[in-house]
This record gives sequence, C-alpha cells and structure tokens, in this order.
Amino acid sequence: MPCIRDKSTVQLVASIFCGEGERDKEQTLVLAKYSKSYARSGKCALLYARPEVIAAIQAIDTKKQEKINYDCEQALVLLLADYIRLEPAADKGNIQAIQARTAISRELNDVVGLHKQRFVDETEQARELTQQEQEEAQRLAGIRLRTG
Repeated sequence: MPCIRDKSTVQLVASIFCGEGERDKEQTLVLAKYSKSYARSGKCALLYARPEVIAAIQAIDTKKQEKINYDCEQALVLLLADYIRLEPAADKGNIQAIQARTAISRELNDVVGLHKQRFVDETEQARELTQQEQEEAQRLAGIRLRTG
C-alpha cells in the first residue's frame, strides 16, 4: 500500500482525484494502488483530510481555473480579431461577411456570458429572481383582470 507521507503519493492521489478519478474518493484510491478494502473503509476520509492532500488538490484546481480563464481570454481575442477583419466587407454589404459577423457576435456573447456567470453573487441572483417573480405576478394579475 502506498505511503501518504511520501510527497509523490500525495501528488499522485491529488492528480488522479482531479483527473481520471472524477472526484470519487474511493475510485481515486484504487487507481493510486490502495487496496479496495481500504478505499471503501472510513479510514480513507482521514487521508483526504490531511493538509498536504488538501493543498495539492487546491493547487491543481487553481491551475485548471487559470487555464480556463486563459482559454476564455484567448477565445475573446481571436473572435474580436475576426470580427474586426470582417468589418470592411460587412460595411460594403457583403452578405457572407454580415452573417459571419453575426455568428461571431453570438460566440462573443456566449464567451462573455459564461465569464460573467461565474462572478454573479447570490444576492444578485436572488434580486433577479424576485424581479422575475414580481413581473410574473403582474402578468398574471393582468390576465385575471381581463378574464374577470
């Protein structure tokens, strides 16, 4: 059985947990060559509670998030460059350029929307939900008045 005090074992467990282990603690330990009985026992919770394991998992998660942010920024740069490149042709009325710019605009909205979605806080979501509920109530009240 691997020794969790060994730094390479800690890195192995963290990388499997964040990758092919799909955040399944039992599956991760089996893939890291721990016995199935140990992986199924309650003792494995002690392994995941170790500060070095927590730190290693957080480090991998941080790297993944940075990569996602970088990829998002790169996608924005490339889409904006294409949009600007098509501008002269679209201004002249070229249908294909206009359609391509429209598609690029949608892609930009999707990328920016995903980026914004990560940063919406709970109070803002609650406020939006409350506004939606109020609008729905007003709409229903209007329907009741018309039918009543």
